[in-house]
Amino acid sequence: MANDSTAPLAIEVTNVSKAYHVWDTPAARLTAPLCENLAKVIPPPLSTALERSASAARRDFWALQDVTLTVGRGESVGIVGRNGSGKSTLLQIIAGTLQPTRGTVKVHGRVGALLELGSGFNPEFTGRENIALAAAVLGFPRDIIAEKAAWIEEFAEIGDYINQPLKTYSSGMAVRLAFATQIAMQPDVLIVDEALSVGDMFFEHKCLTRIKKLLDEGTSLLLVSHSLQTIKSICRHAILLSEGRVVMSGACGPVADRYTKLHTLPAPAAASAQSIAPPSPRPQERGLYCSLKQPPWAQRPQEHVPSASAGFVECAIFQDDVEVDTVAHDSRIKVSAWLQHHVANELAGEVGLVVRTLTGLDLFAVNSYFLGLSYPPQPAGALVRVDFSFKVILAPGKYSVSLGLRSPVQGHYLDKVFGAAVFAVVTAPDEHVAGFFDADGELSIERIS
Repeated sequence: MANDSTAPLAIEVTNVSKAYHVWDTPAARLTAPLCENLAKVIPPPLSTALERSASAARRDFWALQDVTLTVGRGESVGIVGRNGSGKSTLLQIIAGTLQPTRGTVKVHGRVGALLELGSGFNPEFTGRENIALAAAVLGFPRDIIAEKAAWIEEFAEIGDYINQPLKTYSSGMAVRLAFATQIAMQPDVLIVDEALSVGDMFFEHKCLTRIKKLLDEGTSLLLVSHSLQTIKSICRHAILLSEGRVVMSGACGPVADRYTKLHTLPAPAAASAQSIAPPSPRPQERGLYCSLKQPPWAQRPQEHVPSASAGFVECAIFQDDVEVDTVAHDSRIKVSAWLQHHVANELAGEVGLVVRTLTGLDLFAVNSYFLGLSYPPQPAGALVRVDFSFKVILAPGKYSVSLGLRSPVQGHYLDKVFGAAVFAVVTAPDEHVAGFFDADGELSIERIS
């Protein structure tokens, strides 16, 4: 791996693939490598027969296939995907703890990696000894190690356990020490693999704050997390892995939506209806509104997870029964969504709305389940309108609306639409809203001595 910290790119991954051998039997695990080694010293045709025998006793599982990725200086990239999609394998290859089967990896600068709980630490050593070992491996002089050890102890907040063997630590204490140690070494590239989810929420917030500070100082970040909100709040870009391949890369919001679409399970009720082609509702059909402010339904920038049994067919935003696309802060609006049922739905379900930023950050939801309501069973052919109403406490800007229908309650999605409608929020010239929301807070001051 390269160590030039002045290179324009911090990480360069080019056509990386990783294969693992899977043996048919325990005996084959022993005999196949022997056959391969013998084939190297025995002339044909016997060597050819040995190679065939070894190949027949195993198969290759490709954890990664032709992955290409670049991370620039000071850039933050999130990696999302289901368990087994190859995320951890990719990070291990980038960190240098695993070799690729094919392809090349270049990492420029000092690397700090949190790959597994306690990875790189000796369980028999104390916390203080592990800190000294990690710093010495990176070439820090003894006086600098002492300074960093004091900072790490303060940040990790594990008290007297710093003098106890690592094997006596809880999982939360181990990740505190590991994270504090890695960031204290001032890495040019920080690689984090879901480690922060082990700590408590207070320490996680502390870590995220520190990570953002490192990003401001020019550190590059590669983060794996199952929390899409964490990815969206920290990372500027994201990639989606599925079965070892890069399915999509780009802005975090669209990648997160594709991830949700890719791995949303089909509803059981729709399984028997896969052969039914959902009709295409037209504006003149009974009761179906055609939006005047939004683009045509089929042209809206949305990720759609429909089923053969039911689906959203329109969405519009109203104020005082007039459709709008721009609303005033502190006013009240209604978001109306139309649902078409192609086959009978015999189970009660739930319907919900999520308001998001255009980058995909979820802000709040209005959901029937949390309001103590239920979406009633519907006959085949039913067209249903659902009205969501809420007060606009949002700051000036543009926001999108996402819709979801699940049946049964808290069950599988029958339909999910991202970007069903978009609206803008404006304020009066003398109004000011800090952050995303106006929380309508109160403040009092009292002299008590």
